[in-house]
Amino acid sequence: MVGNRLLELSQQVIPLELSICYINDMPSLLIKDLPADLHKRLREAAERHRRSMAKEALVALERGIDSAPRPLPPPVRPTVPMTQAWLTRAIRRGRA
Repeated sequence: MVGNRLLELSQQVIPLELSICYINDMPSLLIKDLPADLHKRLREAAERHRRSMAKEALVALERGIDSAPRPLPPPVRPTVPMTQAWLTRAIRRGRA
């Protein structure tokens, strides 16, 4: 699959061309047109953490994906009207 995507790293949005392929049943990702500054920062981070650039890029992607807000569950629809009397009884039962 080839297409243009946006990669967000460190509050910076960069248009990139991404290519995903499978080698030995493992997905791979090729990033083209990586800005020189971002490449330098990735290389420096990889050296600091004693990782390859590929491993450092994976860690950055995982952190970015894991920090993305997750959708909220749908609201609960009560089966009975929640009146003040109903709430008072529920609170009393919970404290008993």
